[in-house]
Amino acid sequence: MRKIIMLALAIILTYGLSAGTAGFAAKSSGTKSTGAGLPKDIASEMKEAKDMPKGTYTKVKVYEAETLMHGPNTGYEQADVSAGGKKSWGANAGKNQQGYLIYGPYEELKEGRYIAFFRIKVLGSAGEEPVMTIDACVDQGQGVLGQRAVTGDELTKDKYVQVPLLFEYGGGELETRVFWHAGVSVLVDCITVFKLTK
Repeated sequence: MRKIIMLALAIILTYGLSAGTAGFAAKSSGTKSTGAGLPKDIASEMKEAKDMPKGTYTKVKVYEAETLMHGPNTGYEQADVSAGGKKSWGANAGKNQQGYLIYGPYEELKEGRYIAFFRIKVLGSAGEEPVMTIDACVDQGQGVLGQRAVTGDELTKDKYVQVPLLFEYGGGELETRVFWHAGVSVLVDCITVFKLTK
């Protein structure tokens, strides 16, 4: 009996492991990618995907914009069939106030290198002026881990664009924020956070 079990185990290890590994890789491809590593669904909505860092991108969180926190009178919930959850969070130039359109959710992650993709749609002509500033921070905004202005030429009118923000996270309650400059109307669908490893 022992010989039969050992023989069966040897056959599984020799022939079955490669098939099992291939199946596992296919199943995991939705959350991890290798080589250049950037997931295709993200890359297809970027203007400059070729400049992204190489490595393995592991999806950690997706924060729907309408479920995060919002500054007073900075925006509104919008039904949106092109948004992931069929809703987005918008800000209307001339109606809503400049300020933090989105912030939160104050979650702790594992330490490491991360990249957040902000899925943004501009609803008017924005030129080359800053439309918003995106950041990742801890300590209620006192510890800024990464920050950048998003200009109009990085976005496309009436079409969602993925805007990346790379940052190093060493602990604490993480929040991702969008500070809207009130110059042009926008919609924000979600913020997708990936852990980036080599």
